Amino acid sequence: DDMIKDNSIFRGELEKANSFWFTERVEEEKKYPIKREELEGIKEYLKLKKISVISGPRRCGKSVIIKHLISELIKKGVKPRNILYYSLEDPYLKIYCDNLIYDSFDYWSKNISEEGEKYIFYDEIHFIDKWYEWLKVLYDRNKEIKIVISGSSSLNMQQEVNKYLRGRYILHHIWPLSFKQFLKFKGKEIKNVDLNQFELNNFSWCWNRWFK
Repeated sequence: DDMIKDNSIFRGELEKANSFWFTERVEEEKKYPIKREELEGIKEYLKLKKISVISGPRRCGKSVIIKHLISELIKKGVKPRNILYYSLEDPYLKIYCDNLIYDSFDYWSKNISEEGEKYIFYDEIHFIDKWYEWLKVLYDRNKEIKIVISGSSSLNMQQEVNKYLRGRYILHHIWPLSFKQFLKFKGKEIKNVDLNQFELNNFSWCWNRWFK
């Protein structure tokens, strides 16, 4: 705990980010009840101890997928306190520690987690400098813990993953919603139409035709 400058504030912020420790449910599931098709595939790989890397452009749904994964784990019987989530896009906790990745893990593992299988979810991890070096150490020293991260689909991040996490990760690339997925999320249905021709490049035309 020496690297954490104020334990009470640090713990309080972790508790805010992980309210499911107390409620045993993920609030975002109410707001986003429809699950992405990609969720099932990613969920299958939670059984493997390699790092799951969820990559994609901003606002494509990576964070919502992570929250759905956490909800599925809790429903499956994983103890909520054995799941750590934090969005590294939030700079607040950086004020109170030397290294947010290591310090959040260290505090959680020593003060919050219990016996049983454990999971770590670091969202938007590319906001931390040299995140790959800390994640490599974390993985190599704690292979019994499943680590899931999300981050940018930039070439720079892909190069960092390939160089520093080689042999340690599984990549899941998330694309923006296709037009078919968009309709599903909006509760709309178009019958007798081949939706393959109506992907994002035709989105505006389709919207004007069916919804205006």
